[in-house]
Amino acid sequence: MSAPTVRLCRSGLDLCNGERLPLWSGALHYWRVRRDRWDAALAGVRDLGFGAVETYVPWGVHEVGPREFDFGEHDPQLDLGAFLGAAQGAGLKVIVRPGPHINAELTFLGYPERIVADPAMQAITARGTPAFLPLPPRAFPVPSYASTRFLEEAAGWLRAAARVVRPHLHPAGPVVAVQVDNECALFFRGGPYDLDYHPDAVAGFRTFLQERYHVVEALREAWRQEVDFATALPPREFGAKAAAELVPYLDWVAYKERYAARALGNLAAVLHDEGLGAVPLFHNLPPQDPAAAGLPEIERVLDLCGVDFHNVARDYERIRDRVLYLCGTAALPYAPELGAGAMLYGLAVRPEEQAQVILAVLMHGLRGANVYMAVERERWYGAPLGSDGSLREPLGPFLKRLGAALRETKLFELGRRTVIGVVVPPVYRRLATATQVLDAGPPMVLEMVNLGAAETCREDDFGLQGPVQIEQAQATRAVTRALDRAHLPYVIVDGAADPVKLAHCHVLVCPTFDLIDRDVLQELGYAAEAGVPLLWGPRRPSLDERLLPASAGLPGEPFLTPALLADPDALGAAFASLGLERPFAAREPEVDTTLFEGGAGAARVLFVGTRSPQPLTAHVPLAAGTRLRDLLGDEVLAVAGEGEVAVTLPAYGVRMFAVEAAAAGEVPRV
Repeated sequence: MSAPTVRLCRSGLDLCNGERLPLWSGALHYWRVRRDRWDAALAGVRDLGFGAVETYVPWGVHEVGPREFDFGEHDPQLDLGAFLGAAQGAGLKVIVRPGPHINAELTFLGYPERIVADPAMQAITARGTPAFLPLPPRAFPVPSYASTRFLEEAAGWLRAAARVVRPHLHPAGPVVAVQVDNECALFFRGGPYDLDYHPDAVAGFRTFLQERYHVVEALREAWRQEVDFATALPPREFGAKAAAELVPYLDWVAYKERYAARALGNLAAVLHDEGLGAVPLFHNLPPQDPAAAGLPEIERVLDLCGVDFHNVARDYERIRDRVLYLCGTAALPYAPELGAGAMLYGLAVRPEEQAQVILAVLMHGLRGANVYMAVERERWYGAPLGSDGSLREPLGPFLKRLGAALRETKLFELGRRTVIGVVVPPVYRRLATATQVLDAGPPMVLEMVNLGAAETCREDDFGLQGPVQIEQAQATRAVTRALDRAHLPYVIVDGAADPVKLAHCHVLVCPTFDLIDRDVLQELGYAAEAGVPLLWGPRRPSLDERLLPASAGLPGEPFLTPALLADPDALGAAFASLGLERPFAAREPEVDTTLFEGGAGAARVLFVGTRSPQPLTAHVPLAAGTRLRDLLGDEVLAVAGEGEVAVTLPAYGVRMFAVEAAAAGEVPRV
């Protein structure tokens, strides 16, 4: 295994030479930009304030025959090595994304046609048919990421691409990170019983069961069946009537979270063999629930897993929840794709709104992002740069101002004081997924109409005290909204994540009903023994993820009572009574404030944002002798003594201020 030349750090990338690089990059597809414009386009990316450029490396474009590739030997436009050299000459680092899946609005999502046409490599539905993706410009059967044959073909491609990239790795070259595959979430077909039933996937499920239960007696006790590891079959539709019958369905959903991680681990091993493991290897999940897609599992085989953000301004609350999940769960809160413009055949996006989305993800704690796309190309509109590097309205000037603000404040080196961790036991999420009534509904599409797993699952209680798969999601939302109203900073911790994530929290809040995962129960118990306040309820869990009696109980009595959960104001007041710090808490409950700060002499950055669909004026407390300077405009806000300042915000808007000492007698500038 290669010695690391680049490592992850809390502010981005540690280049192992005393230099730290923010993970702030812009996307440019070299094969889509004329070679004689590479230098101008790269200069444009640099001038927007990005320290790195990102590019896909498309398998289907470079393959000229089965397992034969052109990297510029015949078509100069495909000279990846020359592009990497040009980026280095422009003073940019490079993030490379060689797939095998890249999407990028390419036909077959970047795979060669021979790959998707081979029945031995195709994902199989519960009905035994190939799983088609009806995506423009041409529907096609998607590969199975459990298929041994597919993984062997993908390995051959990655070895070829890696041999071009390897001489350009940092420190000799500009490449500082490599993405393994792209949006590995069953091709947006996230239904529990939709796919994948490829024979190799079924074999993988049996291996998963053996790793989970170890001995057949434990499997039979949990499944309540005479079954063994060699013959166990995954469910193809939901049929449980009672709680004791749920476990096979929960295991299948848990396996599907592991499915992607296993494939990514195999692909990462190829890159390690080729020397690319000297830089961080990461993955991106599509803009949907990262927990259901197995983010914690993926981070067990890769250095980092991020989530893409292709949103509009009205998605403010979903954006905040997703970023706070990354802050509490991921190795680094990172967006491998942060939308700038949109694909031609997707939902209409107004690029001017995307400035608010970009500020929103930064406000809630994102520590790095790849702006996708930075440079225009076909099947895309709204990018901030033309292919000649020219600045395009409206995002070009905005990103240039933002880049200057990020450099001035060194935002990614600053921290956000967070004391509360909202813990979500995975058994509830898995039960909601296992009981979906819209099995074929793509999660990403359902999200567009505000439907998640808890809104589209069965309401059955299966003999429990209630429909816990719905109750727990509603209680978690009540908790986070109450914390918002109380202006208390928090993160969301996936119970499936590494337990070390709980160590950063000073207070833990865990909505509980009848069920709790054994690992989560154990870790919450350890935290409570260490003196960390644990706020749980409304019901004391009695069963584990196998629907067997829980081995221990939670300490104390419920804090989250039914009455509190039903009353947002009372719940917010209960949290406020904990006496925790609330920096720059606005008077308005629908306004959020987030303060980032470092050590002595470091900048202090305050974001003010609103989840209101209407423009409003927020009233933010400000100490005497302090001012707020708009980092993206000219406004300066100050008060003569202790008091508050008025901050005007557009609908779902966010503003970014430097918190500074005011000069004596300074008159606010508007």
